[in-house]
Amino acid sequence: MILLITIFDFSILGFDIKIILLPILVLFYITSKPQKQFSRTFFILLIYLLFIIFYSFLIQLLLRTNNLFEVLRSIRSLLSLLSLTYIYDSFKNKTLIIIQTFKFLIFLHALSIIISIFSPEFENLLVSFNNYSKEQLPLRSTGFSSGYDDAGFIIILLISFQIIDFINKKKSFFNFNNLVLIIAVFFTSRFNMGILFVVFLVKIFYEFFYLKKRSIFYPLTMTFVLFLLITMISITIDYPKGFREILFEIVPPLENAFLSISSSYSDYGIYNYIIGQHIEPLFKLNLIEFVFGKGLRVSGSDIGYIKSIYSIGLIGTFTQYLVIYFFTVFSKKNKFYYYLITFILLSLIIEVKMQFLFSSGGFEIMVILLLFSNQESKQLNVL
Repeated sequence: MILLITIFDFSILGFDIKIILLPILVLFYITSKPQKQFSRTFFILLIYLLFIIFYSFLIQLLLRTNNLFEVLRSIRSLLSLLSLTYIYDSFKNKTLIIIQTFKFLIFLHALSIIISIFSPEFENLLVSFNNYSKEQLPLRSTGFSSGYDDAGFIIILLISFQIIDFINKKKSFFNFNNLVLIIAVFFTSRFNMGILFVVFLVKIFYEFFYLKKRSIFYPLTMTFVLFLLITMISITIDYPKGFREILFEIVPPLENAFLSISSSYSDYGIYNYIIGQHIEPLFKLNLIEFVFGKGLRVSGSDIGYIKSIYSIGLIGTFTQYLVIYFFTVFSKKNKFYYYLITFILLSLIIEVKMQFLFSSGGFEIMVILLLFSNQESKQLNVL
């Protein structure tokens, strides 16, 4: 239950449960283990979070703004760090239990997305707990998450981890659980669909060129996945211009599919979407604001990189990615190291669409991976 509330967003009567749970866990942790020896990873994250809290608060004072989003977000991350460290210490010798629980929770999340598509009542029930506050769209669900993009991306992370496991163990990837995960992604957002296609392309290329699996199945699958990816991009954002109509003429059922999903996805051109809507706020910053930040939450842009620069400037954003670089250098080369690298690479992609790194859910998953990536490899052989 603690992992569920920590990774996902849950509220009762609009009040975030984390606000109550995390301080209690931290207080219990400090009083029960006053002489705890903290790891280098913990101190790097602690120093970074304290720096962002101080830096954001300083920007607020200098610019006389009253938007404490970054300060409060960093305080929440600090509480999550202490809470997850407590959970990790309590179950340090039960690694398998924590990881299987983590995977099971994401599977339940995926299952809840699929059930919501067929049961509006169940979707309404989830929305009353998961902090989702925008318009509910047909053929889409947030599951346990508070947004469509993070709902699907968390599932993609698990799919990627499963691919790593199955490649290492030389087993088949496709089974019932993974099929549920894949189907659920298609009911979240088209950006997640694109990431999922890229993940499978990497998997296929790896097996074909590195593992030398030269069956005709692989080039055919690569071609099919590329076709699906190009088709999805073309019919939803009409890029290249006019190519969508050509596809409709070649494959008429695609037009019916497009009309079915048009109420769930905006039909805009790629220029207006990327340039006109989301990058424009960056050009409104002067040089000082660009470097040091404006201390405000940007409106009109979903891009995580722009949100970070707008709020904490190039200095704060650079510090954030410098911390992530340190993690890749200092972590032990066990299985969770490859999980961590995969998490970071995919997170750099999703940041184009939303702010995920150091956000609620994203930060907690990163901490879990960091804690286990610093365990001795012999402790992880059972996984």
